[in-house]
Amino acid sequence: MPTAILRSTFLLLTLLTLSSAVLVNRTIDDEYGDPITSTFPVYSPIGDWQQGANCSDCAIKPDVSKAFDGTWHDSTFYPDSTPKSVSVTFNGVAVYAFFITSPVLTTTTTTQTHLNFTLDNALIGAYDFTPDASSTYTYNHSVFSKTGLSNGEHTLVMTTGGTTAALLLFDYVIYTRTFDFHVPRISRILHLGFIFRNGYRIFVYQVLWSVIKDKISKDRSYRQWGAMVGTGTFLRQLCRSCH
Repeated sequence: MPTAILRSTFLLLTLLTLSSAVLVNRTIDDEYGDPITSTFPVYSPIGDWQQGANCSDCAIKPDVSKAFDGTWHDSTFYPDSTPKSVSVTFNGVAVYAFFITSPVLTTTTTTQTHLNFTLDNALIGAYDFTPDASSTYTYNHSVFSKTGLSNGEHTLVMTTGGTTAALLLFDYVIYTRTFDFHVPRISRILHLGFIFRNGYRIFVYQVLWSVIKDKISKDRSYRQWGAMVGTGTFLRQLCRSCH
């Protein structure tokens, strides 16, 4: 058996082993939600939240061009009012929450941020931010992250309440999802690959491309699977070794 065929067979087996699962990040925007799953954040009480980007009477006015997708949701909690919360539901193995934080504006304007985080009905963390005189608006401010989750549906609730006034400028959440894909029987690929020695590089590419196209047709989310591009690049490199 030619050395090139053996080398290509080893690379193909390695590819099939390493590409069985891929992690993909997705974003849930405060206004536009998740464009793939069409899920949106849930605000409570809904009447106490407003879209900050077009709020004419809000004292807090971040730069629209620096917020993710040019939007954020604004709410202020006072100790004698109902607690404020925003929740997101996602399927994945990790989650990250991002807010905008404000500088000190006036002595009467609430600019502190205080949050409690509940994941799948379990209190899992808290975040507190008090600006000082040197503070400025901070964008893409990470207030919470959790990795190593079981691969499935989860709900993250971000809440403020208690005895301290707090400002909430919710921007977006990123979650990480795991994708798996399966290829045809390896024995069939290798058998035909050995037969079509001169056309081996073409055959391998066609087999794996057919798998990718099948995945795309069944799950539209695979259209954003950047790893597929990497797979194609790897295959082109692999094909060169078959000469």
